[in-house]
Amino acid sequence: MKVEEMAFALFIAIGLLGLYGFINTQLFFAQIFWQVWLLIAVAWSILPIFWSAKLAYATEVLGKRRMRIFAAFSCLLYLPLLFAVYFYAFKT
Repeated sequence: MKVEEMAFALFIAIGLLGLYGFINTQLFFAQIFWQVWLLIAVAWSILPIFWSAKLAYATEVLGKRRMRIFAAFSCLLYLPLLFAVYFYAFKT
């Protein structure tokens, strides 16, 4: 699980470069790079809904309702990043 968390953190950190580029209207990589990044980020965000060892454990500890609330809240935290990269990849 630590490898997955670190990989996701590094992946999202790359997305922050896209956020910075969107805010400052600078192009850092080709648009196709950001389009692929966005597709992977969305898939990586949706996949745990169907299977995740962390969420299974959280369900045991917190209960299903609380786990869903915390999972939804954590997704909301990086939703602005996904929107910014979307506009950066498809509108620039």
